[in-house]
This record gives sequence, structure tokens and C-alpha cells, in this order.
Amino acid sequence: MRNREAILKKLDSIDSNLNKLNTFLHQGRRDDCYETVDVIREQIDQIRTYIETDPISGAELNPR
Repeated sequence: MRNREAILKKLDSIDSNLNKLNTFLHQGRRDDCYETVDVIREQIDQIRTYIETDPISGAELNPR
């Protein structure tokens, strides 16, 4: 997978944002929660794009 590093960085970023979201929830900062959820959704969309544009290997075509 050629986008492996980019995907792993995005996943780390999502994890960080989930921790931030948890903090905002405990503090009752509703608007910050919504903003963080939007950022996480954008990151997930970027990961989907990375995966969809990555070439499919032979093992993926012929799973065992």
C-alpha cells in the first residue's frame, strides 16, 4: 500500500482528536465538540480517498 504512512498519520490524528473531543465533552464545550467531529469526518474522508486511489494488489483480487 503506497499510502500506508499517510493513512497511519491520519489515524493518529483521529485518535488525538477523539481524545480532544472527550475533554470537550467533560468540560461541556458543545461548539468545540461539533468542530472536532467535523474535523474527524474530514480525516476519515481523506483516508477513504487514499484507500480508493491505491492500486489493488493481486492478493486483494484473489482472497483465500
